[in-house]
Amino acid sequence: MRHEPKSFISPSYEASKLDVPMVDDLIDVFEDRTLGWVLKPAETLMNTPGLEITGFAVSLAYFEGIWSYIQCQDSKNRSKLFFTQGFVDVYGSSGAPVQLLERTAGVLYEDARCGFFHDAMFRDRIYFSAYYGKPIAVTLPLVNGVPDPAGEIESIVVLPKEYCRYLIGHFTKYVARLRDSANAALRQDFESFCRARWDIGGAGRTIVLQP
Repeated sequence: MRHEPKSFISPSYEASKLDVPMVDDLIDVFEDRTLGWVLKPAETLMNTPGLEITGFAVSLAYFEGIWSYIQCQDSKNRSKLFFTQGFVDVYGSSGAPVQLLERTAGVLYEDARCGFFHDAMFRDRIYFSAYYGKPIAVTLPLVNGVPDPAGEIESIVVLPKEYCRYLIGHFTKYVARLRDSANAALRQDFESFCRARWDIGGAGRTIVLQP
């Protein structure tokens, strides 16, 4: 008996999962893709000596992407804005001032996200350390021995384990809200966005590879 090769749309689900999907099927796939292809691999890499840079680069895809789903809007031509708002949403619970978070996101977007994907390396303000107690620390210029909150950010120091914990915690909370049937409007908007973005029910593509 001939068996057709399986087609996976996420680490755990085959394409048939989305043949006639309900909203919870879409949430299942969204969660599996984000955790299995982005957050968990990034966490593993960032906790592996020598691979922290690669893991951090993978994780940078989360901020713009998650804000796009939270807002149920395409980020086209608004990449930096969505990246910034996603970052603020993730780290708002850290207690840092919103303005500082926005400025930090701007540096990360330019020196980390764009640096890596345009130059294949981070630019000069991104550092890593195992000794800071917070997921991300920023250094500011000193005025009379005191950090100037209005000064230009001199560097960003990332603590890999804490950094990843915030991302995964943020995503877990968002998925829990999506799965709560009491959040009917949130679920409906998410479902509509996924159906449009993922081409649910479309003809799909046929790819033929010549030997």
